[in-house]
Amino acid sequence: MNWLLLVIDLPSEPAYLRVKLGRRVQRFGAIGLKGAVYFLPDQREGLAAAARFREETVADGGQVTTLRAAVISGVSDGELERVFDRERRLEYAELVANCIALEQRWADALTEREIGACMSERGRLFGRLEEILMRDFFGSTASEGAMQAIERLARFGAGPGPFA
Repeated sequence: MNWLLLVIDLPSEPAYLRVKLGRRVQRFGAIGLKGAVYFLPDQREGLAAAARFREETVADGGQVTTLRAAVISGVSDGELERVFDRERRLEYAELVANCIALEQRWADALTEREIGACMSERGRLFGRLEEILMRDFFGSTASEGAMQAIERLARFGAGPGPFA
């Protein structure tokens, strides 16, 4: 399997660019290899993510060199895939926990304002699932539980009953 290596060079100032880079890396699903080197799978989705990542980083004054590479030694392709899967599993688990917490808040909601806040949070969680799915390059089985949690939330406020 081939991988895309993203070699990043950021200006030393302003310091917030490093924090912004960390958020960007997470959003695009890149995994840190060492220092300012990150990797993505060499797939259509990975290439698109690398292009968007580069565009945003260059707009902030950084430089990104994208390389295509194959693992020769040190780590296997399977190990790298497991790193991606572990990261997605963590994200899906957090999403499920947030969905469960929202279900409880929604069940306890008494006012229109509380219900409106729950509906807004539900929309945010729907978007969060879409974001995670976009960077789930290897189709983690943990996505199934997250989609089920989102489906339960979709039923809240959808029709007659105590949550309408």
